[in-house]
Amino acid sequence: MEKQIDKDYSADKDAIRTVVDTFDEKESMLISKVEDSLSFKSKVTDSRLSTIIWERAGRVMGQMPSGVVKALTMKDKGKSMLMDVILQRYIQPNANSQFTHLTKLRMWDLYSMVYGVMPMMYDYRIDDEYVGPDCWLIPIRNWIPQRGKVSIQDSDYNHVESMVSVRWLEDKLDSKLGDWNRSVLKEIIKKAKEGSSSKKESRDESYVEQDRDQDPKTQTGKSAQVKIVTRYEAGKDGKWVTFCPDYDNKVIRDIPNPHKNGKIPIVLKYCFPLVDSIYGLGDFERGKTLQYAMDSLINLYLDGVKMSIFPPTIMNPNGIVPSSVRYSPGARWLENMPNSIRPYNTSPQGLSTFQSTYSFLIGSMLNQNGTTDTAANSESTSDPGFGKTPQALQMLQQRENTRDNWDRFMMEQAVEELYDGFVNLTAKKQPKPIKLDLFGAEVEQITELYPDVAEILKVSESGEYGQLTIKPDALGKDCSYRYYIDANSTSRKDDAQQSEALTALLVAVSKIPGLNQELAKNGTKYDIGEHMKRIFATSGVEGYDKILTQMSPEEMMEAQMQAQGNPAAPQQMAGGQGGDVTAPSIAEPMSPEQMQHDRSMEGSMAYPQGVDQHTIPVQANPETGQMAYIPQKLDINPLNIEDPEIAQIAQDLFS
Repeated sequence: MEKQIDKDYSADKDAIRTVVDTFDEKESMLISKVEDSLSFKSKVTDSRLSTIIWERAGRVMGQMPSGVVKALTMKDKGKSMLMDVILQRYIQPNANSQFTHLTKLRMWDLYSMVYGVMPMMYDYRIDDEYVGPDCWLIPIRNWIPQRGKVSIQDSDYNHVESMVSVRWLEDKLDSKLGDWNRSVLKEIIKKAKEGSSSKKESRDESYVEQDRDQDPKTQTGKSAQVKIVTRYEAGKDGKWVTFCPDYDNKVIRDIPNPHKNGKIPIVLKYCFPLVDSIYGLGDFERGKTLQYAMDSLINLYLDGVKMSIFPPTIMNPNGIVPSSVRYSPGARWLENMPNSIRPYNTSPQGLSTFQSTYSFLIGSMLNQNGTTDTAANSESTSDPGFGKTPQALQMLQQRENTRDNWDRFMMEQAVEELYDGFVNLTAKKQPKPIKLDLFGAEVEQITELYPDVAEILKVSESGEYGQLTIKPDALGKDCSYRYYIDANSTSRKDDAQQSEALTALLVAVSKIPGLNQELAKNGTKYDIGEHMKRIFATSGVEGYDKILTQMSPEEMMEAQMQAQGNPAAPQQMAGGQGGDVTAPSIAEPMSPEQMQHDRSMEGSMAYPQGVDQHTIPVQANPETGQMAYIPQKLDINPLNIEDPEIAQIAQDLFS
């Protein structure tokens, strides 16, 4: 078995040698290091390509994904809901090995654009802080795919390398789990303490590790490093085999797949998948030549500027006093023969073409990545697609959205596969009940979203604390689950755009008479209070919750009684919450008979002395009993309002 493992591992590693050799230049571009075959005195890069992908990763993974878990069984009552709660309230906040979960997802997306593909491994984590599914980003050099295969689904096995300390091996030796080969572990630990033979090959070190000299120097004692490799096999009879290649490929663990799903526990996130390479195609590979051209141009230009400021000097050694030649301000050089010293005149032609060439390269880079910036235009980039007309700007925005949507689509597919692994691991391996602590508004929120949890939710007397306990039996060990992500849920919405859209919607709604009556026919209602709350929330105004406050039950009851007892008070919206009233422009229009009746009643109404008859009486003051009066027509000129949408609303309301 060890011979077959060594044969497969060595052959697979040799098969990817050419691909691995390209990683250094990609990583140098990521951290803005100039690595070019030309020798420049200046080492400057504008890092434009890396900036583009950093920004795209931020847009695509702007927030945690949302979705729904479905139990694939006929007896699915409650199971889907419970697993949904576990994923959102237990797994996502705690699956934070290496980095926080959202950070890992962003890095997963980022590095896929650097290398073309990025592997993420998932497994069950058991420690003092958390018991549940977790995931780990695999450094691209440490992932050894099976040669000749173009996808994980096609592969029979994959290898994953890692460097561990002797202390880590000793922990496994002391572990209560009996799946480690203790005799082999003791042998390797003894040899490693004497002097570890495990050293990273140059091809195994990333450019960052080499640049920052991060290779561990300690090779003796408990801190000595040992390379271990795990072979993850697919299929019902698949195994996880861990061995040490620097110690005669000795196997230290050989177990059946503990996930019991026949899958390799690795999920690949692609930038652009290819039909003939498991590594796919990345943005760095596509844009490398343009970035190198821009870096070369910038450094040639800077070297040329230095040349023009400090030009070479031609000297006749027979006509000067060499000891007098000093390069300093105000220096005096002595000549024995006239014109023995003169500057060398360089041509400025190359410097004069820098801007046009640089703009052309910028345009090519932006065009390749489906994006733009405010400085690019059709003249400077020699590309008519970079116009500044409204139509051209709209087209450029559509191109950027299309490119982002492609990357978001690939990200959503990878997240779905990863979360499928999470929820199914939870169902099959969770050893003890999961307890979720809820505070404040979370208690009310979870009962509203998941009404069925009331039976297993304990709430404190104050209602400010709750504990949800989910037993493993409630999930069903023989039940399979599937996670369905909400499309575009990872994209963070722009508050300014949201506020603008909500305001425009409010304007449109205010022009629809009898809206709630029409909605009620279909069993729906329009809540203007919630609409206004969303506008305030996205407006960027701090403390908006103090502007819009929730009415107490007493205030709601009083408002309802006042509305019912006073005919002049505005009527409540049909089906709305207490205190929510219909805006004047939303109210049902009066019939001609009602309007005629109101005019006749207006003429017969008696007004107290000193009160203008062109007013309307409203509810009496409860303390004094005196009536209040408002003008029949407010003296508001919509033309004086600058905002056209607000002016239109004022025109509709007060004209």
